[in-house]
Amino acid sequence: MEDRVARLEEDMRDVKSVLSRLEPMIVRIDATLTATLPNLATKAEVADLRTEVAKEIAGFRTEVTQGIADLRTEVTQEIADLRTEVTKEVADLRTEVTKEVADLRTEVASEFGTLRSDMTAKIEGLRTETTAGIGGLRGEVTKEIAELRNEMIQRFADVPTKTYLWGILGVLITAYGAGLAALAVIK
Repeated sequence: MEDRVARLEEDMRDVKSVLSRLEPMIVRIDATLTATLPNLATKAEVADLRTEVAKEIAGFRTEVTQGIADLRTEVTQEIADLRTEVTKEVADLRTEVTKEVADLRTEVASEFGTLRSDMTAKIEGLRTETTAGIGGLRGEVTKEIAELRNEMIQRFADVPTKTYLWGILGVLITAYGAGLAALAVIK
């Protein structure tokens, strides 16, 4: 029995040492709970808060939906007004451009008529002048050709014959061949 008592005393010492270490922790946990519990909400408070938040969200959703609808109406009206304004501006611009093009067309036609008359007169004057110049040039060219022909006939009379030229060519080719042979030997 003494063994049992000794064992129980030893176990009690172990339990006391563990309890002495746990006591400060338990005191801290108790202090934390005592400080925190009064600030925690009850289920009823959470349910009330949930209902209140749901109402706020529904109200906000209604406001946003109404705001979007109002904005859509305003934007649609602005687009319609802008479309009307742009259509009017385009029509006015089209009228102005059509008038400007018609005025420009009339002006260009008048200028082309004047230019055509001036060019026709100048072409006729140039044609007359060119015809006279060509007639004089033709006589001069004919005379120059006759003189050149006579000069060429005299020069060809002094030119050596074909046989003489072929002989000179043969001698040059032979000399070239001999030069190549000499170069081959030197190398």
